[in-house]
Amino acid sequence: MAASFFLFFFISVLLYFDVQIRIRRVFGYSVARAYVDKNRARIAKRLFDCARFFGGLRLILENKTSKPLPERFVVLSNHQSLIDIPALVATVPTRQLRFVAKRELGRGVPLVSQMLRIQKHALINRKTNFSQTMNELKAFATGTARIACPVIFPEGTRSRDGELGAFHTGAARVILERAQMPVLTVAIDGGKNLSTIKDLLHLRYGLVYRVAFLSLRDTPESKTEVISAITDARGEILAQLARWRGTTDAC
Repeated sequence: MAASFFLFFFISVLLYFDVQIRIRRVFGYSVARAYVDKNRARIAKRLFDCARFFGGLRLILENKTSKPLPERFVVLSNHQSLIDIPALVATVPTRQLRFVAKRELGRGVPLVSQMLRIQKHALINRKTNFSQTMNELKAFATGTARIACPVIFPEGTRSRDGELGAFHTGAARVILERAQMPVLTVAIDGGKNLSTIKDLLHLRYGLVYRVAFLSLRDTPESKTEVISAITDARGEILAQLARWRGTTDAC
């Protein structure tokens, strides 16, 4: 019964803000965009407040970086569920984030699809040719660098079992080479239990969703430094997941 209440109110929050955006779209794209830009962190917080109240879900942020966050930076993070997007928005409330995501998310997901399209996130068609994808990422990196912080999930897809997958360097390399920003490495854990609507229906009360800012690396100045940033990020995330889970896995 508790899970049903949680799912009802969680979807209600999604639909409420989805309708708010659609209403503003009637008055023009700029009106809707201003609303999303202004309220993105409040929306994310409202979703997690609902999850905490009805499902006991706790969002915990651990900041292990020794430097303050700059105005612009690139985020490299592992990826476990759709909840990763609002989690990062909620834990970086003072910065505009722009995600690299699959094009399918641009349609059919209440609120999420609207926000991704209106804020012009990079919605990549994974079935198109490699050259076209790279050109889209180049344009995204160049445009986003002026106004927001790009977020890359180098695994390329969600990890259904929570284990860290291989990092595909193509998208990350293109964006890092053109955005010319410091690199924030972020680890996420707990999302594997929240990948589908069925998971929400069977949400275990008291689930902990963890986000950790692991390191803030200076702007990579060469291709070698870009590759090093991506490789080091994966190692840092893997080590953090092992610490959270009390294992020594470091493969």
